[in-house]
Amino acid sequence: LANNKNDLRIQYNIGETYLMEENYTQALSSFKDIEAHWQMMPQIRLRLAQCYEKTGSLPAAHNELQLLAHNKHIAPHIRENATQLLADLNMHYSMQANTMA
Repeated sequence: LANNKNDLRIQYNIGETYLMEENYTQALSSFKDIEAHWQMMPQIRLRLAQCYEKTGSLPAAHNELQLLAHNKHIAPHIRENATQLLADLNMHYSMQANTMA
């Protein structure tokens, strides 16, 4: 994958397909396979966060979003997206915790 960006894109698209099919476990596996290349394609971390959230791994989702939100070396729109998703995640689960209390 490191030698061919097209292979990275193909693997990413496979993960996207699993996401669209709501097969979050397979999507997570696909994105984990290319996780080491996330700096070439930061969206990988966004998708990992989404998969973690959908599979109930909220701390892992939070960690992925934090990593992107505070990384000054990636595109501003990715950081902004991660920051917004992080805020949404925090709000959603704090509201959920309040209704359970």
